[in-house]
Amino acid sequence: MKPAFRLLTLLPFILASCSPYQKVSLTNFKEYNVSYDERENLQYVLKAHELHYSDADNKYINNYYETDRSTIYKSHSFLMNDNIVIPTGADGVCVNADEDHFIIDFGDGVLVPFNVYNNYNSAKSEIEVDERAYRIEVSNRNASLYFDTRALKASKSKKQK
Repeated sequence: MKPAFRLLTLLPFILASCSPYQKVSLTNFKEYNVSYDERENLQYVLKAHELHYSDADNKYINNYYETDRSTIYKSHSFLMNDNIVIPTGADGVCVNADEDHFIIDFGDGVLVPFNVYNNYNSAKSEIEVDERAYRIEVSNRNASLYFDTRALKASKSKKQK
C-alpha cells in the first residue's frame, strides 16, 4: 500500500514535469536559450488563475419622467460592474517584448502588460481598454503567463535545417 500512496503523492509533480509549458521568467528564458527576437514569436498561454479585470467606477443614473412633463419625478443611481475576463488556458500573442516587460494580446482589443522577473511573472494590476481603466481583482493576481517549449524546440530545429 505504501508504494501506491507514494506514487499518488508524486503523480502531480510527474505530470507537471511532462507539461510542454514553462513559466515565463528570465531564468527560464536563459535555460531554454530564448533570444530577444524569439520571445515575440513564442506561443503564450495563461495559467494558474483567470485574469478578471473590472471597472467599478462606472456609474449609471436612471431618471424617470412623467409623460406630459419635463421634470424628473424619480431618479436612481447605481454602480454597474463592467468586467473583462480572460480565462485560464487562453492563448495570447506577444505584440511587444522588452527584457522584462511583455504586452500580450488576448484578442478583442485586450492588451495585458506583464512584468517578467527572474523566477515568475505577473500581470499589471491596471489595463486600459477603449479609453477606460480596468483593475484586476485581488483574487486573480496569481495568474501567470507560460510559453510552449515544444513549439520553441520545433522552430529551432527548422532553423538548423
